[in-house]
Amino acid sequence: MSDALSRPMRNLFLLCSIVWAVVACVPVVSTVTVPSATPSVAAIGFDLTKAPITVGSVFTANIRLDNVAGLAGVELQVAYDPAILEVQDADPGKNGVQSAWGTFLKPDFVAQNLAEPARGKMGLAAVQVPPSQSVSGSGVLATIAFKAKSAGSSPLTFDLVNLSTSGGTPIECVLQNAQVRVRSE
Repeated sequence: MSDALSRPMRNLFLLCSIVWAVVACVPVVSTVTVPSATPSVAAIGFDLTKAPITVGSVFTANIRLDNVAGLAGVELQVAYDPAILEVQDADPGKNGVQSAWGTFLKPDFVAQNLAEPARGKMGLAAVQVPPSQSVSGSGVLATIAFKAKSAGSSPLTFDLVNLSTSGGTPIECVLQNAQVRVRSE
């Protein structure tokens, strides 16, 4: 992220960590990525529109988490090619360009939900606070709407993923990046 936005985003995540520490008395910590051959480890990836994507069309990329246990906090950064894709604002009433939170995790405290369209970056960070209970299983964390700007191929990659329990214990996860192919009209 750019220096101008990185500092406020780090400050927001720091504030999120402090709130979480006050509520849970334990700081939020980072995850460790493990090999995909481990079946009991959570996996985070993109669930993309199956129809062909053409220039000018709008499509969604759901950020899906599978096989997780005790999730209470998440921080992630997604990268994409801004020459090919453009994030669409899910909340025009707020400054900046946001994605939509999914239904899997209840984002009681949102520390970050902001895109950097020129750089092809999207950052999200949120925690559940009591009385909300941690979540287990599978579901959609967030949905990013994209507009296909030009023909070509854009990776969707996780630059950062931190998942934690309500006690601040890191949750291991496998990262499953994706590729978006945009056809000319």
